[in-house]
Amino acid sequence: MIDIIIPTYNRHESIERIINDLSNQSDQDFTVNIIDQSETAFVNKINTKFIVNIYWQPNIRSPILARNYGLKKTNSDIILFLDDD
Repeated sequence: MIDIIIPTYNRHESIERIINDLSNQSDQDFTVNIIDQSETAFVNKINTKFIVNIYWQPNIRSPILARNYGLKKTNSDIILFLDDD
């Protein structure tokens, strides 16, 4: 199993595009963990075959700290970090 960690700040359209792109992958044995630092929470309305966890953390103001937060939420052996653009 692979966990994907994506920190984001006010880029909800980009996150939707990334999730749509990941939905087109032939192997979907992964979990996407979005660490949303925005003022308003991102709501995933996209139907996927993989798990999307959204952690709304508006007090985290650094992508590095958001990645570290995401690491605490996973127990996978393989971790992939993506940017929100």
